[in-house]
Formats: sequence, structure tokens, C-alpha cells
Amino acid sequence: AHGRVELMNGVAQELTGWSQEDACGRSFAEVFTLVHESTRRPVEDPVEKVLRVGQTVAINDDAILVSRHGVERQIADSAAPIRDENGSIIGVIVVFRDVSEERAHIREIEFLSYHDQLTGLHNRRFLEQKIQEIDTELNLPISIIMADLDGLKMVNDTLGHIFGDRLLRKAARVIQRNTRACDVAARWGGDEFVLVLPRTTNRDAEKVVARIDRALKGEKIGAVLVSLSVGWSTKWRSDQDIWDVYKKAETEMYRTKLFQSRSIRGETLHALMAALFEKNQREEQHSKRVSELSQHLGRALGLSVREVKELGVTGLFHDIGKIAVDDRILDMPTPITHEEWQEIMRHPEVGYRLLSAVQDMAPIADYVLAHHERWDGLGYPRGIKGEAIPLAARIIAVADAYDAMTSERPYRESLTKTQALQELQKNASTQFDPRVVEAFLEIAYHWDKEASVGD
Repeated sequence: AHGRVELMNGVAQELTGWSQEDACGRSFAEVFTLVHESTRRPVEDPVEKVLRVGQTVAINDDAILVSRHGVERQIADSAAPIRDENGSIIGVIVVFRDVSEERAHIREIEFLSYHDQLTGLHNRRFLEQKIQEIDTELNLPISIIMADLDGLKMVNDTLGHIFGDRLLRKAARVIQRNTRACDVAARWGGDEFVLVLPRTTNRDAEKVVARIDRALKGEKIGAVLVSLSVGWSTKWRSDQDIWDVYKKAETEMYRTKLFQSRSIRGETLHALMAALFEKNQREEQHSKRVSELSQHLGRALGLSVREVKELGVTGLFHDIGKIAVDDRILDMPTPITHEEWQEIMRHPEVGYRLLSAVQDMAPIADYVLAHHERWDGLGYPRGIKGEAIPLAARIIAVADAYDAMTSERPYRESLTKTQALQELQKNASTQFDPRVVEAFLEIAYHWDKEASVGD
């Protein structure tokens, strides 16, 4: 009843760092040191409070027990009066346990329930609740910024979701670094972010957007630029619906994306092509040679200047889908397995998706999709045949095959030009368009003749 320790069990001794022998006779507050987790101020002595109010009390959830050796633990405890047969308080018993792990787990669950696991920003659930709190007259004007990560689908389709995740994390870090403590930034959906800025005018919101834009300038993951399409709007009056402001910001963002995404996709496409050439220089040389051979063939077949130029671009981009193929397979020193071949066979479709997303590249996308179709219909990916295969794709197929045969590969030696031409001739009317093969043989004949004269 005088607030001095008389008895401690083994667990109490372990958690406080005091032995019963050392603690006996000392004041409870000296042995049982409690501070607030956030303020670090002393917590009210529970024994003293029980003696004062005459009933059981619980310790605040924010209480931290500091042991004799300075070890800190979160605890849950209660203190209850000990009464004699007459009901008089003759002492107090304090029961407590270490809940550090339990509280850490709860905090983790709370964090995950209100944060996006990938980026660390708040999630949509949290923001929807927070908007209601921010939406008060005191916080006017309130600005909302909507941002969409450009080219994410293209990157996910080609370089994979792990690479796309890196783009999202980079964009999130830039957004977070350019907002104030009172602002709320969240990942709203797959590639969308939302910022809610209390006491922020439309002009100030524009400055925030400009800061984010400057911070992203030149930011890359590998060869791919990190770019955001952004829109914003401001609530000035308390009678405005905050969700109407959000919708206006969203509309502005989509309008920006409409004008910006075409050029961004084009930049991303060229960045992906550069990334393919960077990881495999053999592919770069192959693509350039196929581009050149295809243009020669186009001229031999009497195509227009525009069609020949289109063939050159198609030849250059015909294998862009290989950006999605594992580097290990492209550099395989031995013949590839069936499973590895299945992965390589995806590249015309991947290339088609990439090119069809870019303005003015739709015809080339069709040619790239069909450049592994066969004249007899046994090609891939669609199994079309004959004249149903675009002429440009049939030309690319011959140029591609010739260059592949006459170039060294890690797992085989190259054929001579004569052997390669014989293979083309042998497979005319089955794998290749016979008219295109005939034109190619004619070109090769002239090349040999010019080489002889030169010699």
C-alpha cells in the first residue's frame, strides 16, 4: 500500500531487468519505468492511480516499458487493488506481458490495408476515406492531380511485369518527393496515381505538376523513359462536390494522354529497339541487313518509293518482339529445346502489339505479325497462306531467311551464299513466295556479276 515492490515473478524480473532481491523495497516507479511511445514522457504510475481511485486500471496502449538495461518493450498490462477481509486496500498487483511482436504485426496489417504494397504510396481505399476528411471549408482551395504512367502496357507486354513494376516504383518515388507532408499521394489503379492537395490553388497545383515533370526529365529504367500524363482541377467553394473536381482532373489527364501518348509510345518503341540491340548486337546487324535486302527486293519487284521505304522500316523492326525473349535463349550456344522455340515463336505477336500501339505503324505491325507465315500455310502465328500473306511480309521472310543462313550462329556455321540461294530455291512454293524467290535470285545474280567485274 506504500507503493514499494514486495514480490516479482520470473517473467517480471526478465522483462524489467530487475531481480527480486534488488527490486524489493524500492518504489514501483523506479523498477517499472513507463514512457509514452511517441512523446517519450513518463506514463502515470498505475500503482499510484489504483491506490487513488480504488479500482482496477489498464495501461495506455502507447506505453513502453524501459528495462533496467535500457531495453524497450511494448506491453499490455493492468493494475488491480488487493483488499483485506474488510475491503480495505492493502496493496496492488500489476500483471503485464510483452506485446511488441503482436503490435508490430498489427501495425503491419494496418499499413498493408492502407498502402500499396508495390510503391509504398497510400492505396485507393485510404484515399477515398481521406478525401472525406480533407473536404472541409478549412482546407479550401483543394486541388486534385491525376497522373497516368505512359507506356506501361507496352512495357509489361514486352519486358515483363517486373520491369513495369520498376517504372511504377520510380514514378511513385518522384511523386512522393515532390509533395508536402499535408498532401496525400496514392496509387489509384494499375497505372494511375492521385494526389489530393489541401489549401492549394490551381496555380500552385500547376507548379507541383511542373516540379514532378522536371524531376522525371531524363529518368529511365534501362532504355525506357519514365513519363506521366497529368491533369488537375481545384475545388474553390464548399458547395462544389469534391468528386466532380476529381472527374474534371481525370478528364484533363486523359486529354493530355491523348496528345502525349502517341509521341511517348514512339519514344518507348525506339527505346525498346535500342534495348534489344544493346543486349544482342547480332540482332542489330541482322535487322539492318534484312532492312537493306528487303529494299533491294522491293525495287526489283517494282514497288513504289513509299512501299520500298516501308519495307526498310519493317526490316529494321521485324524482330522487335524478341525484346520479350530471354537473353539466354537468343545467345544459346546449342540448338534450342521445344519449350524455348515456343517462346521465340511469340515474337511476331509481341512485335505486332508494340507497333500497332504507335501512330502510323499499323501497316508495318501487320507485316511484322506475318513475316513467319509460309506460302503453304504451315507457318505461324496464324497459319495463313499464299496471297493472304501481305507481300511485304513475304519479302521480309525471304530476306530474313537468307541473312540467317549466311550469318554465323552460336550453334552452327553459316552457309555459303550459293548454298543459301539453293535453299531458297528448294523451298520456293512451300515456305516462300516463288515470285519473291525468283526476284531475289535475279538480284543475287547481278550482285555476283558486279563482283566479278569489280574483281
